[in-house]
Amino acid sequence: MLPFRIRFYLDKYKPRRLFKQLTPRRILLICAVLLLTIVTVIVVRSGNKPSPAHTSVADAEEIVIGIALPSAFAGQQEDDRIIGYERDIAEAVLHELYPEKPLTFIPITSQEASFLLRSGQIDIALGMYVSGPLKTQGLSLSNAYFTDGVYAFCSAENPVNDLWVLANQRVRVLSSDITKSAVASMFKELEIPVDLHLCSSYPDGLDAVLTGDCVALIGPRYKLESFSELHRIEEPVGFVSYRFLLWPDNKDLTELINDTLADLRARGTLADLQHTWGLEEYQ
Repeated sequence: MLPFRIRFYLDKYKPRRLFKQLTPRRILLICAVLLLTIVTVIVVRSGNKPSPAHTSVADAEEIVIGIALPSAFAGQQEDDRIIGYERDIAEAVLHELYPEKPLTFIPITSQEASFLLRSGQIDIALGMYVSGPLKTQGLSLSNAYFTDGVYAFCSAENPVNDLWVLANQRVRVLSSDITKSAVASMFKELEIPVDLHLCSSYPDGLDAVLTGDCVALIGPRYKLESFSELHRIEEPVGFVSYRFLLWPDNKDLTELINDTLADLRARGTLADLQHTWGLEEYQ
């Protein structure tokens, strides 16, 4: 039984009567109104979309990019020139947006990006940064320019290759690069119970694994793979996305970076750069 109010209106305004009133002229009028509404929405949205000429760096003489060193994605030559995948990504994106504007790359430490962005000493920071950890909180983060797998690393002397070995065991999470809550969610999805503990630095994490304080260290593949003392369990725990960092006032530039990243990914440019530097993105 329909509610009384609905039955009342159905009796008062019978559908058959409404259809009879839809003359060709009224149908055209309704279509015209709908079309006008759609066009108006499109125009308003396009008008609100930022353009390179109106961002915070548009009038700057140069764009300064800080790249955290050392890392698997960047290095420095003897002449102090920064090279690597992240430099190439930054150049590919920013040359699309500002083809005539000079780019300056400076080395930074992983922890100082927020201060340098806030003080205006750099415009953009790259350094295999992910959303969540303290060092990226309060900043404007782009979409992913690289997706890395999160893995469990055990001692090289303990070459296990099954995540279930970690069940009910003590493992540590590199909290500087991924949050404990994110890793907990990953293991929950895998239905593997583990005893998670934090670890704030790589030396401490490495020491914890080698001394038996924990059975494994959890972190992004390209953050930990260079340590010869560690062995990576091949089955991934999950994944993280590396992003451009900008100061919150520069969200308009972040939007443009996102659009450009999507375009470069569609054109295969990101895959080409990964191949150039021997990197394998998580699938």
